Amino acid sequence: MSEQLAKAKEAIHKEIVSHKITVYSKTWCGYCKRTKDLLARDEFKEFDIAIHEIDKTEDGSAIQKALAEITGKTSVPQVFVNGELLGGNDDTQAAYRSGKLIQKLKA
Repeated sequence: MSEQLAKAKEAIHKEIVSHKITVYSKTWCGYCKRTKDLLARDEFKEFDIAIHEIDKTEDGSAIQKALAEITGKTSVPQVFVNGELLGGNDDTQAAYRSGKLIQKLKA
């Protein structure tokens, strides 16, 4: 494993355990926009949310590769809640509609 990939994995781990919600996203992605729009609602203002735009960082390709190794998924967004992978936009929207997203955040 390259040093850059190892650093990316370490940075991802630190991020997902440091925030209630961590989102790995790309600026041009419609699914990512829907997830970010959801999380921008007032009911999420009390929660610590970190959003990382992979396509805007110098080490974006290493982050994308590290995420694929960590989660087994290559698509974005990748949403982590309380340090665990929730999934992508569809998973996030479904968890919100069912009330499970807010439950997880308040746990």
